[in-house]
Amino acid sequence: MSSKTLAHYPIIAALVAAEKFLGPNRIWNPLQNNFIQFDFLRLHFDYCRKELCMLDCIESAADLSVDVINKFLAEHGSSLRLDAAGDGSIYTAAILDVLLQWIKQGTAGKLQGADSKTYDAFTLDTDFRSHIATFDCVEMMFMSSPGYIHPSAIHIQINTNNGDLVNFLIEMPDEQPLPGVAFAELKDQAIKNILELIVDGCMDKRMLHTLTRKSYHKLTLPMISLDQENDISWLCGMSTKSVSGEDFSIAQALQQNKLKMNQFGVRAQSDVAVAIMRTCFVTPLTELIVNSPFFMWLERPGMNRPLFAAYLDYDAWSNPGSLEG
Repeated sequence: MSSKTLAHYPIIAALVAAEKFLGPNRIWNPLQNNFIQFDFLRLHFDYCRKELCMLDCIESAADLSVDVINKFLAEHGSSLRLDAAGDGSIYTAAILDVLLQWIKQGTAGKLQGADSKTYDAFTLDTDFRSHIATFDCVEMMFMSSPGYIHPSAIHIQINTNNGDLVNFLIEMPDEQPLPGVAFAELKDQAIKNILELIVDGCMDKRMLHTLTRKSYHKLTLPMISLDQENDISWLCGMSTKSVSGEDFSIAQALQQNKLKMNQFGVRAQSDVAVAIMRTCFVTPLTELIVNSPFFMWLERPGMNRPLFAAYLDYDAWSNPGSLEG
């Protein structure tokens, strides 16, 4: 199992940056049957684009030259690089960079993980709130089938120097065992689903219900250093039109996410780069081939029942010759 990250704001900022050339307030359309694109547009795009103006931690750029955008990425310490996508293409990038400091600096140390390995860690003395919370177990069982995570966990919220909050969802301590599957035993898709609920803003509203406040005088956490390229190729093929009516679609989409955490605070970075290609859409001729058994029935308008009904398996598949014989 490996760590996973999600950051939607920089993706949306990169798409909105393209409006410098496409024109304002573009509507993006998902590929047919691409439910990831559909959910992204339905659940995130409009909500997040309205809030971009309130985020001073995101910087974006758009240009008709791939070299300009690749230089922008390099200057911001990103290893992402876009490929040229052809004449008339638009290249965009967005950088999210959030640096938060604990109100009271922690103390560096070590901890032993549940895997019996020793890790660099830090301890905070105060300035955090914790409570025991329970999940909506039916929803959680559905997400992580064939098992479910602990029906209750500790939700910790820590204030930082600028008022932003850092939240943690932590398994109940070993001295309070509960049925269920540990976080480390969850399948990849279950973890992705939980992350999606968090970025949807649903974790507090739908999934967590406070049972009781829990008092802790200190909190020890492992230090974190994470740098990963996040696969957002599912964006490719999503399309829009410019104000002049030209068709464009996403040809390349890249994301690099970084997270650092220690006794001083947290830094989260997400770099996104997108190539948007001018396209000429031609509706393809499509053919539906029926190559497995099927049902068939004949109706006559005004009649309450079909005139004839059949289930047609392979034993009936043959040339009848003339229909009149």
